[in-house]
Amino acid sequence: MKVCYVCRKEKESTNFFQCKSRPDGLQTMCKECRRYYEREYRKTHREILSARTKAWRSTNREKFNKQAVDRRKANIEKMRDYGRRWYAAHAEHLLARTKELRLLNREKYLAANRARYLVNQEKEKTKQTLWRNENREKMRASWNLWQRNNRHKVCANVMKRNAGKFQATPKWANPFFIEEIYNLAQLRTKATGIKWHVDHIVPLKSKTVCGLHVEHNLQVIPAARNISKGNRHWPDMPQEIIV
Repeated sequence: MKVCYVCRKEKESTNFFQCKSRPDGLQTMCKECRRYYEREYRKTHREILSARTKAWRSTNREKFNKQAVDRRKANIEKMRDYGRRWYAAHAEHLLARTKELRLLNREKYLAANRARYLVNQEKEKTKQTLWRNENREKMRASWNLWQRNNRHKVCANVMKRNAGKFQATPKWANPFFIEEIYNLAQLRTKATGIKWHVDHIVPLKSKTVCGLHVEHNLQVIPAARNISKGNRHWPDMPQEIIV
């Protein structure tokens, strides 16, 4: 047992920090009093301590960085566990805050996303392809939900597509051959179990060209290939307009 120099209470030796210079090997102030005085000292000398810490870090940058790295490596699992628990406790607030920031800085976020995509275009395409392949059911459910909640947009897009086909269909187009091509796509889908699409070889609408909705510009290809090719490329596309 030992009496604390500050609070004058007799306490067990485990309540004192070690001090090799003292005869008994313990400090004169108990842990509770020492922590209290340290907190009070930090409050009253905050600016002095902050300036001293910054000065030491600036003169011992490499040592400070090494200590920080070693500390993170030693407590990596503990830090990750703390981060997961903190995020789970504040998930709703963080999501709401993120949505608010994105709405307030929409143009900034879009510009940053475009710049990042252009720098890592191949990597992003590969990542998106892998994600789509692994989450087909999730994508299909999300798409069906969006269609149910946005019937007006779906109808508008369908009518716009039909109007584009009507404008791109000349009088000399053969409707019989066009119907036969669409019928062939359905027959291939039933026979193979794989979805087939009728694709316009030269796209009806793109930044560089507008094709025609005629039998000579239609082909039956797998749906996956049709979705992936988009409207940017077609056979015999001139090199000077490739984007």
